[in-house]
Amino acid sequence: MLRPLVTLSDEGVVVAIEQWDRLDSEPLTVFHSGAIIPQMVNAHCHLELSYLRGEIPRGCGFAGFASHLRRVRDAFSREQRERAMAAADRAMAAEGVAVVGDVANGDESFSTKAHSHLEYHTFAEVFGYRDNLEQASQLLSYPRTTLTPHSCYSLQSGIFQDVVRRSEGSPLSIHFLESAAERELYRGEGALAEWYRSMGWEWDFLSHYSSPVERLIAEIPPHQELLLVHNCFITEEDVERLTAHFTSVTFVLCPASNDYLSGVMPPAAMLWRKGCKVAIGTDSLASAESLSVWDNVLMLKDVPLPTAVRWATEGGARALHSSHSGKVAIGEKIALVDEVHLL
Repeated sequence: MLRPLVTLSDEGVVVAIEQWDRLDSEPLTVFHSGAIIPQMVNAHCHLELSYLRGEIPRGCGFAGFASHLRRVRDAFSREQRERAMAAADRAMAAEGVAVVGDVANGDESFSTKAHSHLEYHTFAEVFGYRDNLEQASQLLSYPRTTLTPHSCYSLQSGIFQDVVRRSEGSPLSIHFLESAAERELYRGEGALAEWYRSMGWEWDFLSHYSSPVERLIAEIPPHQELLLVHNCFITEEDVERLTAHFTSVTFVLCPASNDYLSGVMPPAAMLWRKGCKVAIGTDSLASAESLSVWDNVLMLKDVPLPTAVRWATEGGARALHSSHSGKVAIGEKIALVDEVHLL
């Protein structure tokens, strides 16, 4: 029986792919119980929050996460934060990740990225009012950095549309329907609506749109590429409207983070059944126990493993316009995995 033989250089780069029929009898052959896959892509990460590992309690929910984050994020020195980012970067590389779509709210992560072996696309995230847009725009001087709106619930319409215009030609990475409160907000109900009222905030988009999907369709041109992140409460109707309107939508799933915070899972089977473009992310160490893309793949038990692997490799590479193909191919590095751990 013919079997594929992949030959690697000392640096782990594929130099040949052949078909052999007598691998068992070849001298110095070593067999592993596992599989060769392309290097993986972490399509959604917050590297700058790596110092918060273990600081946010499991099960605190979406609103609880925001509350705990505000309380603890200033309790660590810059040196502690930089050490945590460097360790997280090394861990991703060791586990077979080659490309990261990272979210930045400041400049602290760029020193780690400058010394990293990973390929980073940084999304400078904008939320709130105009001063945040100007602050985020200062990050555009760093390599492979573009602007993105944070979500459909945290920016006024004028700022949201300004960010979209400034990001022409680059993908947007938007937190989307991570919680039920995001949809409820547009009806004036739920935890987000109550929080906004308690703070005395008024948001213009709530008088214009009846849902987050309607807002995306109205405020982003159809040709703009989107990465929609989380999608825990997305429906089939939402997916159909989005994919009919936009030329390219990639749904980024972060199941480990969703399970950690709220005990929910994204509708992976529905997205697979509908033939959607999907990628895999980890979110941050503030909301997950590790930045292992492979662990997130294994959590998607309601889709075939080969499909989940393609999402974690080729799906992310395409969404981020990576120089890596996301395939086992000559000139690319690979990852060797077993069913639980990377070898």
